[in-house]
Amino acid sequence: MSYFDSDSECESYYGPPVVTRGAFTFKEGMIYAEFEGPCHPRTDAAELHRLLTYSPPPPVLTKAGTVAKRQPKDTHVDPDAHYYSAQLIHYGLKPLKTKIPAKKRLLAAFGDGKTLQVPKAIIDLEAIMKKEWQTLDSKYKEEQEVQRKIQSKRDEEARLEMIKWEEARLLEKPGPSLITTMGTTKMTAKGNAKPPTNSIQARVDTVLAKRPKPATQAPKMTSAERQKAVNSLSVDQARGLLAVLLEKIPAAEKILDAELFSIKAKSPKIKEKLVDSSVWTGVYDVEAPMIVEDQELRGSVPSTLEIYPSSTSAHLWASFELGVLKGVMRSLHPVPKFLNTEVYFEYRGYEAGEDCMTFSDDNRAILIFLPGGLFEGKINTECFGTFKIYGALKVQGAGGNPIGRKSVTQQKEAVSSWKADFRSINYHNYEIAGTERWGGWGGDTDDDKAFESDTTDGKQKRKKVGNLHKFMKRTKDDLNGKDDSDSDSDKDIEDLDSFGYECEAF
Repeated sequence: MSYFDSDSECESYYGPPVVTRGAFTFKEGMIYAEFEGPCHPRTDAAELHRLLTYSPPPPVLTKAGTVAKRQPKDTHVDPDAHYYSAQLIHYGLKPLKTKIPAKKRLLAAFGDGKTLQVPKAIIDLEAIMKKEWQTLDSKYKEEQEVQRKIQSKRDEEARLEMIKWEEARLLEKPGPSLITTMGTTKMTAKGNAKPPTNSIQARVDTVLAKRPKPATQAPKMTSAERQKAVNSLSVDQARGLLAVLLEKIPAAEKILDAELFSIKAKSPKIKEKLVDSSVWTGVYDVEAPMIVEDQELRGSVPSTLEIYPSSTSAHLWASFELGVLKGVMRSLHPVPKFLNTEVYFEYRGYEAGEDCMTFSDDNRAILIFLPGGLFEGKINTECFGTFKIYGALKVQGAGGNPIGRKSVTQQKEAVSSWKADFRSINYHNYEIAGTERWGGWGGDTDDDKAFESDTTDGKQKRKKVGNLHKFMKRTKDDLNGKDDSDSDSDKDIEDLDSFGYECEAF
């Protein structure tokens, strides 16, 4: 077998072009080699010799001369067999599948010295591949520049639209907030003051105030009106209504009136236009008033959320940092086509302090993207309960300069990285991290396999969520009566204690 002209695959990725010749791959200005495993760049002879001749330090002794019970952790990492196989190819030697024989062959090639020469044939091949890659990379960068200009134009249009919206907002008299559909937070944890007028929460309240306010009581319906309403129901709504009737008969007529009213009240008739995901994807500044209790601290904590669709738009992925909590979110459903739509998420992450993993089935969030580059939502946490969050899309930097949006390629790379982070947060790796935190060795990490759909066939399946109306617990500010309603009752507290999500596991 020749390692110069046979076909070989290297790990796929988004970005600049790749030139392949048998077991060699040239990308990102470097030559790589692979043999039954990932690609590896060439390691210089001195570093390779250090790896091959490494021996662990002697054990630490006590004053009495005996071996101490607690020994320092050996931080040396011996690469896998495919790494040494790739180095054999780099230096013109026949690769071996197993680690020990591969290391012995490399060490024997050094002889008595610490130098190892790369064969001239491989050096010549590298020069040819580099020249071909530079030609392709030049064309790629030209195309990237064209895309950058297109994206820059879109960014400028979005920035001007944002400024126009801000100017129009300042000329309007803000109406009352209708955020009570999810529970309004008009009070901070330390008092009854409304949020500052220049805060993200205040801007979200202003947008929500313009939405239609649902009626507060179901009207009495005639038989004809009731039949007309039934005919207008969607399949999912009709199924839900029938399930309620089957459960609560014989009071069918009153229940039907109430359920029809409830469905209409929860779905106000807002005429929405189809929007491209580029309208609301990007980096958001985030406020979480009930998490950041101190009013002065609220303005200094850099809370952000960055969100993009997967390559197939089957899901939304987001990376968030809320000071006390950071992690990665994954939507349950495909990318929404409209604003003012509830988007359901699960998340995994780390809690502040000791960076302890959190991956509970109760780690859930709901976001609603609004006009003007804003969003409102709520997030359920193990330590801090359920809280409101508010976001505003970043369009300008600290100096007032426009913030460039990521290209499609960069967005895909970000999502790919977030997926890897999401899958690495699990119980197995949690146990390993806990052991290593106390100086021990917990074993090899084991990330979750990819789920079905999205960009892979996947090895795991997700069960469908049942009742999305009970997807998340009520927020703390709802239960404390901070939404201008009479929700602070014994029944609310009792409901919280006995509350079940009533939906299957993810």
